[in-house]
Amino acid sequence: MITSLLPARLTSPYNEKNILNLPIKNTRKRIASLYTTYNDFMADHADYNLREARVGGFSFFILDDSTDPSVRRQVDLFAEANRCKVCRRGTRQGYKAGAINSWMKIYGSDYDYFFILDSDSRASADVIWHCADIARRDLDIAVIQTKTLTMTSAPTRLTRSSVTVQHAYMEIVQKAMKNLGTSPYYGHNALIKVSALYSVGGFVEESNEDYKTLARMYQKGYRSVYAESAVTWEEVPPDYLSARKRALRWSRDSVTQMGLLKYGGPEPVGFFLFYGWTTHMSNLALLLLLPTLTIASLPQLFSNGTATIAGAMTISVIVLWPMLAVRIKDPELALRKMGSSLFWGSVYNIPMMAPVTWQIVKTSSSKLAAGLEYIFIGKMRTLKEEFVVTPKTRRVERSMLSVISKLKAELAVGLGIICIAAISDHVISLVFAAPQVLSAMSLPILIYLESRTSRGYHKNKATHIGHTPYYIPYLSYENLPSPAIQRMIR
Repeated sequence: MITSLLPARLTSPYNEKNILNLPIKNTRKRIASLYTTYNDFMADHADYNLREARVGGFSFFILDDSTDPSVRRQVDLFAEANRCKVCRRGTRQGYKAGAINSWMKIYGSDYDYFFILDSDSRASADVIWHCADIARRDLDIAVIQTKTLTMTSAPTRLTRSSVTVQHAYMEIVQKAMKNLGTSPYYGHNALIKVSALYSVGGFVEESNEDYKTLARMYQKGYRSVYAESAVTWEEVPPDYLSARKRALRWSRDSVTQMGLLKYGGPEPVGFFLFYGWTTHMSNLALLLLLPTLTIASLPQLFSNGTATIAGAMTISVIVLWPMLAVRIKDPELALRKMGSSLFWGSVYNIPMMAPVTWQIVKTSSSKLAAGLEYIFIGKMRTLKEEFVVTPKTRRVERSMLSVISKLKAELAVGLGIICIAAISDHVISLVFAAPQVLSAMSLPILIYLESRTSRGYHKNKATHIGHTPYYIPYLSYENLPSPAIQRMIR
């Protein structure tokens, strides 16, 4: 076990299994299910969660911040047909956190816990009850984060690889957090203790509100737990541009991620914040490295076995990534899927380093400028924050030109490396940057073709196995869940 190699103060018996062996200390169990939406209402997901809430005996609320009149009308028609409550505000102050705080002021005192759902989330009644059962056995538990796996109702090379990667992430990173006796809070698919949230004045109404609120709860002596056996679901972004939009938000937040350590909390949360910070900052280092390697006029870069070490590291990732399939029983992590996700994930994610890096540079520059103003002028400037909602539907691109116009950063890096190689008169050095160049050049074609394809999952032929939605492709039943997956999700 990894935990046996860690210092005693970093290991903890405080996990889901041990808590369930404790006696119930709080017999109250009034629970609300909160479905949050902002111009991205998804009726099939809302219907699933509403039915599960009624099976479990929970109250169901739709917290609708939509500004699009057509979407608001959809929400109203759904609520009228299903007799459920819609909560709206005059302004969208505080984003999703503000919507929940507004609900808390009106209804919070009527409940002990609430379960947060995004518009594309799905959580069964059994899962929510399981989380409540954990919370009732330890009064210090404020947040129970479920094991949130991904699905897709818009299958493409990108979305399939994203599903596989996210399953692997939950099996590696999140399981490591569980072994250390805590969990981050991802802002959705989690059970929240109402009194704990009241103690910190509600959710922090800023971007990155999930980590900021969790940090304040830890200051008050509360804890978070990862419920690995409580499996919930969400959709992956349906296309590249949606995934990039989410990545830009995460990269912007990562610039200030380490600043949350000032709120204290257990070492494992600090490790997780550092992990998130280095993951995004590595884009900056890699993007600077690629054009540097292309300038073959600097032979010292390739001396001392540098190229050999870099090649060995690349090969190790290619070899070790599919090895997860040997260790982990998740059927999504089969060898074939792991290999495919490694290839296509690289094709899509390597070009994404360019806009992510640019976002990090812009945010870091703004933070630095604000800091210098405070030091030399004594004026504290608050930087404008924006809560970005990831699009939930795939966009149809009208032309290749419209796609290219949206990929300026990605194409600039690919073409820039070619120009550097030509100017340096060492075109052979393009071999070192081939993955970046080829993926950037092929990306517009892939995005255009995937947006125009009619192949997809037919919503009217949805089949529900266990508590999980899987969609049958047009005229094909070959992608039905395997028996292994069916056993896992029942």
